Amino acid sequence: MKRIIFITWAQEGTYGRMRRSLLLASALKGEGEVGFAVKCRGKTLAYLIDSGFPYSFLDEGVAEADLYIVDLPFWEASLPGKAIFFDTQGKDGIKTLPLPEGGKFQVLSPRYRHFHLLEKEIRPRGKKVLVSLSTRADTEEVERAIRAVLNEGLFPILAPHPQTPKPWLSSLRRKYEKLKLLGPVNDLARAMWKADMVLISGFIKPFEAASVGVPAVYWEEEPASREFQAQGAGKIYTPGILKRLYENPEEREEISRRARSLVDGLGFYRVLRKIREEV
Repeated sequence: MKRIIFITWAQEGTYGRMRRSLLLASALKGEGEVGFAVKCRGKTLAYLIDSGFPYSFLDEGVAEADLYIVDLPFWEASLPGKAIFFDTQGKDGIKTLPLPEGGKFQVLSPRYRHFHLLEKEIRPRGKKVLVSLSTRADTEEVERAIRAVLNEGLFPILAPHPQTPKPWLSSLRRKYEKLKLLGPVNDLARAMWKADMVLISGFIKPFEAASVGVPAVYWEEEPASREFQAQGAGKIYTPGILKRLYENPEEREEISRRARSLVDGLGFYRVLRKIREEV
């Protein structure tokens, strides 16, 4: 039986890389022995434990395997076998940037492909803005994003993370009567598809929004958000940008069209095929 080890890492409370690796690991579960070697603790580790996959810690060393899939922002140690690296420039790398080629290899839940195939309605007077920031964002920053939407005359829909303090969410309900709160969801595919715009953090969320075709505004400037903006497929937040896009449905339509052309939601299957070719 082939053995595959995912080597991944996440900051406390951030799940992007872990979720990407778990999607692939779940698809490979019946094809061999699949495990994890990780550099994380706390709630991020609990997220992995809940998946049921065996794991070890990187500082304890890495066991032998037929294939290693490395999803780390850095890697310097050698491995005793074949490896595939996310976001590296080597011949064995899976590059999600730069666009447009990289957009073909971002691993998203298959649900994003489902909504990619549907016709996204760009409503002329659409005011619903889905707000979803990184788990690194504290409550003050999330509230600033909510106010940014309200100050431009639009309606915010907040997708809170599971670890968001419930008393704080209750206080938001009392404070902002136009705010809608979403309950816990596995992914944001449906919520993005139903929204008129999204105000989101970087890393994987820009790819998710692009696949669905919802016009995206990026709360933070980082490599993915800069790439999508350069392709005319999203906007980095500046005060007034939400209202401007609301008043220009033709611009939102163009952003949606360009974004959908960059991310078709099939990266999950392309990366799986590459892994299976290696083992």
